[in-house]
Amino acid sequence: MTTLKTTPGTQANEICHLLGYHYPGDGGGGDFYWDNLSVEANNDGTIIGVTNTSTGRWKRIFSGALHVKWFGAVGDGDTDDTAALQQCLNTAAAVYLDEGDYKITGKLTVSNKAIAISSSPAAFLNKKYLGDHLIHFNACPRVDLSVNLRNSLPAVLKFNDNGIWANIPQFRVEGLEASIFYFTQCGAVNISHCDITAVYASAIFSFVDGFINFTGNYIHDNCFVDTCIQTWGHEAFYLERNKFLNIALMPDSFVIVKDGAELQQSFPSTSYAWQFGQAVGIIGNNFQAKDNHFENISGLSIGADHPAGPGLKKSMILISNNHFVADSDRLKGANPPGFVWVENHQSASVTENRFSYRKRAVGDGQFLLCRFAYARYNEEKPYFEYSRNTYIAADNITDSTGTIAVMTRSNDAVVNIENNKHYAPFSNFIYIDTISAERPCDHLTVQGNDVVCNEFVMGYNAEVFTGNNFFKLPREINIVNNPSVKCTGDFFSQRGEYGDTDLKLNIIGNNIVAAQRIYLLNGSFEATIARNNAPHTAITWDWAVTATRESKVRVMENAALGKVDLISGTQFSLQFIDNLVNEEVNFKNLLIAADIKGNTFQSGVSLRGNVNNAHVVSNIFKNRLLLINVELYKTDITYNVFEGNGLGIYGYDPSSTSLKLNYANFIGNAFITDLIFNAIEFPDFVQYTGLNYITNNTTTNRNNLPPMPVCNRRGNPNLVISPAAGPTADRPTGQPTGLEYLDTTLQKKITWWGTTWKDAAGNNV
Repeated sequence: MTTLKTTPGTQANEICHLLGYHYPGDGGGGDFYWDNLSVEANNDGTIIGVTNTSTGRWKRIFSGALHVKWFGAVGDGDTDDTAALQQCLNTAAAVYLDEGDYKITGKLTVSNKAIAISSSPAAFLNKKYLGDHLIHFNACPRVDLSVNLRNSLPAVLKFNDNGIWANIPQFRVEGLEASIFYFTQCGAVNISHCDITAVYASAIFSFVDGFINFTGNYIHDNCFVDTCIQTWGHEAFYLERNKFLNIALMPDSFVIVKDGAELQQSFPSTSYAWQFGQAVGIIGNNFQAKDNHFENISGLSIGADHPAGPGLKKSMILISNNHFVADSDRLKGANPPGFVWVENHQSASVTENRFSYRKRAVGDGQFLLCRFAYARYNEEKPYFEYSRNTYIAADNITDSTGTIAVMTRSNDAVVNIENNKHYAPFSNFIYIDTISAERPCDHLTVQGNDVVCNEFVMGYNAEVFTGNNFFKLPREINIVNNPSVKCTGDFFSQRGEYGDTDLKLNIIGNNIVAAQRIYLLNGSFEATIARNNAPHTAITWDWAVTATRESKVRVMENAALGKVDLISGTQFSLQFIDNLVNEEVNFKNLLIAADIKGNTFQSGVSLRGNVNNAHVVSNIFKNRLLLINVELYKTDITYNVFEGNGLGIYGYDPSSTSLKLNYANFIGNAFITDLIFNAIEFPDFVQYTGLNYITNNTTTNRNNLPPMPVCNRRGNPNLVISPAAGPTADRPTGQPTGLEYLDTTLQKKITWWGTTWKDAAGNNV
């Protein structure tokens, strides 16, 4: 090229063949023609001015992209190619990086024009300086970029201490103000088939505004960055068919800078944890991530460009068909691998992804695989979906919060979590965040999931309850038709105090293979628990002292339940119908009304506290019904079958000191036993108010022994027992007119007429 710059052409259109830019065969050669009339500026690549010649230029004959070696780039890894690449970028609308390793020592810029940059698979950019950008694209209407980048690490890896968790000192890449590729106010940006490794920066790609396509790229190994891709205010971002591998794994040695001192660290002895290494950290309005592979990388942080106020743009997120893998011992991040944080969007769908966690990041904080957060300022109802995903975790991966977190802070957001396969036996599945007076969402539906976990749907309100400032739950939670759930903890649990809520909880049609409890919250609510198979799961509700509204609970048509404890401290009505219950049942303070019908109770049942307007009808009791410190008011215990090998209805218990019958009826029950007891036994301290009827009950002894009287108590004017049986000497006294008695001495039934006993013929007897 030096010779060409000193050799003018002899005639118009004369052809010159250049052997090379620096030396023959270096890739900078080509054919030129002499334009004897040109006065265009020399660009050292396609237009070559000749020394001491003002008119006339050598012009390169070419088509397509301009090669950087035409502008003097060497690509040997040692020569500084910064100026040559900048000259090529200034000249071309399309640039091609020839095979080589291009050392760059300063920022390159492209402004106010469309440009396409592509490269040989064996061409690599090599950023040899810290801070500032490698290439800054500004106000370009279109950018197409396909380049490779490597070998940009400093000799010593240094990180600034930036601990944000009290129990885990953490640090992040700081002091690196710039991303490597920086795009501001560009139109359409297409990043494809880039191969990037061994870089050190705040971000690899950073975008401010624009429409972004990021396709078929490979970012891998020794990339120490806060975020691989960072955006601010993009209009649309499509992330497809990319591979992110081993981002920010902890190296053998590094230096922490803390308060000016340099602290040498090594793996695995360091106590520090990463606070960087995300695949994507974006603030923008639309995002799609499809068919990507994320392995040993922190995750996706997706926020919306949403200020408060009217006229907001629609903001939709789709994360689909991606594979997230964690299997490295060098994971030591504060965020878990594959973490998906969706914040402040109108809608988001995380669907048909596969999460494989064979290793847990050593320094993880509360592990949240997917977080739906903050969906405020939307004019339309926000919608979030986590569906048809497969999650497999190693047995040693534990979690104190939840794999999926619901915390939209939106009073109208809808969240669906459905048709997932989830294996994480020591982690919780869904966490409902209730630490705000704003709802975590309006409607939550959990259906069709096949899950092995610690707790299935859980939450906790640790705040102090004060007056009516209760912490809102979703308006409706539907946990329905989950084909298999196996929990070591609770199936549903909301711990803490909630006061008055408008929650409607539906737990319907689930196959609960194992779980400790369905634990209803401390507050007012409505719940339907129906058509579940939960043979080992307890239903528990033990207080609601901060609630003033009525609570309604329906437990219906469950094929199998474990223990049941419904112990209320507030206004409470109950429908408990057509269930099979394997373990003991405790009902306390059924203050408004209760229908207990058509159930089969395999173990004992107790009524405690105040039971008002209850109907215990057509049940099968395989054991006894205990009345323990209870007042039965207008309560009917009728047409039940008691098959227990012992007492049917029993008023004794070591803790029992009172039993009140106030218009209570025991009618039409059948008692079947192998032993000789009264079917109904009341202690001496029973108080009878109003008329209490024990009528039309039957007793059968399986051993064909003579039946005992139905009840051990007779002779109280407030206790009507009919029919009763016994000898003439034991006829009851003080009974209401119409009482029937089977006189075994006379061997016939007689009736009390108020002053005398008469037989069926009207004779005094």
